[in-house]
Amino acid sequence: MNNNDILKSHIRQRKAEGYYAEITGTMIAKASRSQLVDWIVDLKEDPAEIIANGRKSDKVKDAEPTPAPTPAPAKDADAEKVAKDLANLLANAGGKDSELRSKVEKLEQDIADLQGNQVKDLHVQIEDRPKVNAGKVHKSFEDLLIVAQCRQHAFLTGAAGSFKTSSAEKVAEVLELESSAISVCAQTTASALLGYMNAVGDYVGTEFRKRYENGGVFILDEIDNGNANVLAVLNSALANGSCAFPDGMVKRHEDFILVATANTYGTGANAQYVGRNALDAATLDRFNTIKWDYDEDLEYSICPTEWCKHVQLVRKAVANLGIKAVISPRATFNGQKLLDAGMDIARVEDQLLWRGLDDAKIDKIIAETKKIGINKKG
Repeated sequence: MNNNDILKSHIRQRKAEGYYAEITGTMIAKASRSQLVDWIVDLKEDPAEIIANGRKSDKVKDAEPTPAPTPAPAKDADAEKVAKDLANLLANAGGKDSELRSKVEKLEQDIADLQGNQVKDLHVQIEDRPKVNAGKVHKSFEDLLIVAQCRQHAFLTGAAGSFKTSSAEKVAEVLELESSAISVCAQTTASALLGYMNAVGDYVGTEFRKRYENGGVFILDEIDNGNANVLAVLNSALANGSCAFPDGMVKRHEDFILVATANTYGTGANAQYVGRNALDAATLDRFNTIKWDYDEDLEYSICPTEWCKHVQLVRKAVANLGIKAVISPRATFNGQKLLDAGMDIARVEDQLLWRGLDDAKIDKIIAETKKIGINKKG
């Protein structure tokens, strides 16, 4: 028997003993290596030891050599190499060798990382146009693309650094539309969107005007950080087929798409983003709201390093503890650049992870990351 067959045989035996009541014979037959391992680990048993004992039994029954183990499915060269290494270890595993079992566990985790965190390129075809490779995109990208393709407006809400702006730019690229962007704050005035007449009576335009009149995607970053004047402009521009600019009425282009980004749902400040404003219900009603969480698979596919795993572990610990701290993918990408440049990890952590946190909170976070790591292994 190969290694998968040994694991399946063991699970069937345990099922006959009264375990795995929820698992059917068909499920066992079709299960992947990783699923078999998960079921066995659930009973606190060691898959490597089970395989080793099964192979010893085969040798007693039959002097013929045991078939080579079937490697776990691999999606790229790295995963294939790791899978082969795992197969070699499993083939020679001695159930009493704890050091070897730890290596097996590490390789199994490496395979899970390589397979579970892969983000495929998204290929998009709009009507009769040639298919476009959008590359690796956020998990909510397709929702935004469909909204934009229908020429509706989108309100992306999510934490800082979650690829909101870059995804809106990518949508414009896929749809072959021009794009413009502006980030608003409490001091942003209506003229930043509408433009103004200068001292000699000439109109001074804006990027918003270009997109509104000529078509394209206009990205309004941090809309919940703006003031009421900005919202009044949006209401007027989106409610009707035209908008009053300083030099006259302008008809809205049929390909004009507004994508607003925010860190809140427009309901006002929260514990994390204390400076955000509540948005008028009439304004929010003109948008399709899309929740834009951190996409850790995309983050890891861009930066597949131990530092990225560390940042994601700290992020989870911060969330578990309810600590007010932003651990965004920017910490991953900027930190990796610093590490590659030779900065030691403690200084990188101080600059990107621990900023604004006292020693007591840092100690709690570190303890929580260790706890998460232990639970993950168990």
